[in-house]
Amino acid sequence: MKTFFCRHSSELDIDKETHNHLWENDFIAVHYPKSKNGNEESDCDSIDPNDYAGPAKKAMNALHKISKDGGYVFSVYENQDNYKIGFVEPNTEIEIVKGKWGYKNDVQGRTALLKAIKFKKSIELNPLDALPLTCAQPRQGTICVWHKAGKKVQNLMDGINKPKKLSDLTPDLQEVLCSEFLRTGLDSSLPKLSSLLTPVGRTMKDVDIIGLAENGKRVIVQVTYSFEPQEKISRLKKYTNENKTDLIIFCKTDNPRENEGVMIYSLDEVFKRFSESETGRNWVDNIK
Repeated sequence: MKTFFCRHSSELDIDKETHNHLWENDFIAVHYPKSKNGNEESDCDSIDPNDYAGPAKKAMNALHKISKDGGYVFSVYENQDNYKIGFVEPNTEIEIVKGKWGYKNDVQGRTALLKAIKFKKSIELNPLDALPLTCAQPRQGTICVWHKAGKKVQNLMDGINKPKKLSDLTPDLQEVLCSEFLRTGLDSSLPKLSSLLTPVGRTMKDVDIIGLAENGKRVIVQVTYSFEPQEKISRLKKYTNENKTDLIIFCKTDNPRENEGVMIYSLDEVFKRFSESETGRNWVDNIK
């Protein structure tokens, strides 16, 4: 089953009581009041995605996907400090939940018709326990498939606490893993990272880690779960600057080596070596 992310933000424009009703009754919901051809005097009560356009249609399609196939949902509620993970059974009905509008669109008090799905079961997470998820949440959108956090959310919901493998780490955590590995100096063939020059990962196209090594050289790194991706290796090469940079790609490989100035290093070896060290064991034990 797929994992979804759902955001109940101020953009819903519903009042506090309606927000509380969703939280207390284990609902996820969207509030798109206008159909493509509907009037603006009352909310549209259609659950057909084809009656909507743009982001509204995309959100309704996601809601139908959850309704039909079921899935896991990590849900953020603006008026709550805590978070919820819920499980939706396949063939769960999309309901119309009535509430009241908020104050953003100057129609406060008007009946709001929310398109909602009720969890079969849920668990509540406090901000600390939810932090590994909230720091990686999608930046935009109301509801969407969340590939990055799929296994994390499912394991939390199902109470699974098995030893972590490399494949359990989301791409952002794999990037953090590699930056911390470089700090430790566990492999003398690699530069030892002394400081970062940019945030790890984020939206950089060609590289995931930019830092300074103890010898003063710049360290420029790409991290990928793919097997020796030639396009990414080629893009790294353009950052060659004589003896002023070290270029590394951490990836799946059976043949670690240097190739035209780029160190091709096994991502599996990074996880193995790091998790066997005291620092690494503590890190692995504390990530969610």
